[in-house]
Amino acid sequence: MDKTEAWCPSGVLPAEIVFFLFKIGEALLEPSVRLYITEGVCRQMLAFHNESRIKCSHLGDHPDTEDDVQSTAADYLLYYKLIINMPAVLLLLFCGAWSDRVGRKLPVILSSFGTVVAVIFFMISRVTVKWSLFMGLVFAGAAVRGAFGKSTVMTMAMHRSVLAASRLLSIIHRIHAVRLAFAYSWSKID
Repeated sequence: MDKTEAWCPSGVLPAEIVFFLFKIGEALLEPSVRLYITEGVCRQMLAFHNESRIKCSHLGDHPDTEDDVQSTAADYLLYYKLIINMPAVLLLLFCGAWSDRVGRKLPVILSSFGTVVAVIFFMISRVTVKWSLFMGLVFAGAAVRGAFGKSTVMTMAMHRSVLAASRLLSIIHRIHAVRLAFAYSWSKID
């Protein structure tokens, strides 16, 4: 199949697939991090020993402990959300114009890179025993992910890309309509 006969504009389909896969990954990551922080809070409250892992797995059997864990975890989740979203909100103010200048690939790559680095921080925190190091690594991962724009930079770049493509498509449709009208008018003269 010749490139001129392609059914979609060049680069649109792969960008949509990358965006779709990234959003699926993000949708799976966020609830996992929430559960991960809650488990970390539980293990910290129960002194990070082997029994804490078992008790944290069955918090429903211990309602008083569960209430304390949920209350404390809610505070840490609030801090996590602030750390991850504040840089992303600030980046959102500039990333649209920036992606117009540098192209769409770099914002997509940087957003993906930030998420990968954040997950590496989360994985390293999994093997720590100290509570301060555990939460420090989780918050560092959140800060890196937020500093690389989370998904907002990628989303803004994709929206700008779709907007540019729709403007181009609109111009092509208008040119084609004028051409058809011109051809129709010349056919009536003959």
